[in-house]
Amino acid sequence: MAWLAMLAITGLPIALATLHIANTGMPRYFLLSSVAVLLLLTDLIATALTKGPRSKILAALALTLLAIGMNHDITQDIARRRGDIDAAIARVRIEAPGGARVHVDHLQPVAPLRVAAATARYPLVLTSDCRPVQFVFVDLDDGGAATATTRRCGRVYTLRTMRRRGMLSGTDWALYGLPRARNALSSNPY
Repeated sequence: MAWLAMLAITGLPIALATLHIANTGMPRYFLLSSVAVLLLLTDLIATALTKGPRSKILAALALTLLAIGMNHDITQDIARRRGDIDAAIARVRIEAPGGARVHVDHLQPVAPLRVAAATARYPLVLTSDCRPVQFVFVDLDDGGAATATTRRCGRVYTLRTMRRRGMLSGTDWALYGLPRARNALSSNPY
């Protein structure tokens, strides 16, 4: 059993690093390593609880530290809300209450944006072409920083808001809008 756990803990990360697989879904496979580490840790703690008083104190301390660490991570994930695309719709709604056009570069955020807009009952048109839009939704790759401005189709957009993903899911994104004076004068697309 120990050899299987060690294979899961070390073998998978080494294999992924060696193969250089360029897939954003690969971090999910590290869950296998995490489960193996947790199983070994709980086995060690259970064994320590059957030993003398010093081992029991160390086991209790390990359990306490584990619980504190898990609580901290869960609190951070709740605060991040896994990238919280609803925040993008809320921000767009503030500046364009009657509806808006949003440019997206990739297909990945289309479904979450549509769901967030439908949940908020907000009329949203998503486009990837160069039609005039009020906002641009940008996926930030590899935890990259959001720039103060971005340029799409010859127009300059300024940063409105951004969010970071949770540990293994969600996306990092940034929402850009036309400069406020231009955006206030822009007509509603509906």
